[in-house]
Amino acid sequence: MKPFKSLLLRQWVVLLSLSSVFVTCDTGHELTFSHDIAPIIHKNCTPCHRPNGGAPFELLSYEDVKKRAKMIVHVTSTKYMPPWPADRQYSRFINERGLTDAEMETIGKWYRKGCQQGDKNEQVFSLPSAASLYPKPDMIINIEPVRIYNDNRDRFYVLKIPYERRNEAPPETFVRSVVFVTQQPGYAHHMNGHYLSFTDQTNPFDGNRFADLESDSFQQQFEELKLYNHDGSQPERVHSAVNYLPGAMGTIYPRGIGGFIMSMKGAFVANDIHYGPSRKNLVDSPKLYVYFSDIPPVRPTFELMLGTNGVSPILPPLQVPANKVTRHVTQVTVYNDISVLTINPHMHLIGKKFKAYALKPN
Repeated sequence: MKPFKSLLLRQWVVLLSLSSVFVTCDTGHELTFSHDIAPIIHKNCTPCHRPNGGAPFELLSYEDVKKRAKMIVHVTSTKYMPPWPADRQYSRFINERGLTDAEMETIGKWYRKGCQQGDKNEQVFSLPSAASLYPKPDMIINIEPVRIYNDNRDRFYVLKIPYERRNEAPPETFVRSVVFVTQQPGYAHHMNGHYLSFTDQTNPFDGNRFADLESDSFQQQFEELKLYNHDGSQPERVHSAVNYLPGAMGTIYPRGIGGFIMSMKGAFVANDIHYGPSRKNLVDSPKLYVYFSDIPPVRPTFELMLGTNGVSPILPPLQVPANKVTRHVTQVTVYNDISVLTINPHMHLIGKKFKAYALKPN
């Protein structure tokens, strides 16, 4: 990573804050699901709580919401749901999630008054298809199907996703965004991927497509992906070209922000894709939706990764003894002005609380 050149200090660390603020309100009419609750639920909950959504159950109909009304009151009043770990009292973000105090009180009052349904025809919710959740892509890259086994175990894979462009765009094409679309959102936990631009003499379709991170033969499987150029050199790489988390519908930044050059042939590499435990055999046939830009990026984006595999050490080292609770910190100094577009904290299993923040020179 190239060093930064001017003199502003930043120390980056994400805040998970569970708190509750309650106010009372008088709507002046009898609260009903159709008139008052459905708009709140369908806007804030249904994007994940829908068929083939990332959440474990659906919240579409009156019956769906009524049978879980007590739980919904609790998780919304404590701000556990909808999930939004950033502290909204500290800073605000575009497209952030969260109910207003009035919306939380409306749900609570509706529950205490007996969960009235109201006019069934008043609120009609049209469930979008998976494809309609995204703008029409300029290019679709099919990913080789991934098997999910019925052994109730977490699975971690590396996937090679080769492509060859034909008529989608001119040779020198800037990519605005890449979106990972899974067919098994209830099991696909996350995917982090980078982009490889091979030389003209390299065939990106050579090699295998799949390596199991948990396998004893992982190193051999990884080498068989053939992620190097034909002469053994490393291809140009763009970190975090595509990322996925449940409930995240892909990030497309405003025109002129972000992007990278996509060659006529190359490959994306899901260098960290995680499927959660399953009790039945399934197959995921995911895709990449690629969106091109008609202009070069005025403000290119880059990833600054801290901690494991990143630019800064974790102190003390991330080794947690049995039956112990430990605290670990990592930080980096940034010497020039930057704009932070996305913060993506990530821990598995043992992580309980995560804070990220910036300190200015003043």
